[in-house]
Amino acid sequence: MFRRQYQAIAIISAPSSAVWSTLVDTPDYHRWNTFTQKVDLDWAIGSPVKMEVVMNLGRKPIKQTEYLTQYVEGAKIAWGLNWWPLLKAERTQTLSLHKGGCQYETVDTIKGPLTPIVHAIYGQRILAGFERVCEGLKNYAEAKHK
Repeated sequence: MFRRQYQAIAIISAPSSAVWSTLVDTPDYHRWNTFTQKVDLDWAIGSPVKMEVVMNLGRKPIKQTEYLTQYVEGAKIAWGLNWWPLLKAERTQTLSLHKGGCQYETVDTIKGPLTPIVHAIYGQRILAGFERVCEGLKNYAEAKHK
């Protein structure tokens, strides 16, 4: 089975409640998130998550639709796509307590025979985007909390 994971982590010096409120305030994503600048969803499990993703800074965003797979208030959001048996992907964003604040982690798990192609085309861009998300969320939440 082909499988890849892309992960980025940020330690944020702000209460998890402040970081969580930033994560669920999708209309304001453009203020801090240079990777997924626009997200539209209704928070019901199974409902569409319509996004505009910037794989390369300075380029036009890619429009894509995934589906909400998990929602745990204050702790976890996940969405993904299921083109099984060719490809299944799920991006999970979690918050956990950490000394003086919280830890934010974003992980995208991709499985299926198309995984090597996705990795070759988008792997480094996904990882770079996740690192930008972590940096943007950390800076925005910490500044907002001061």
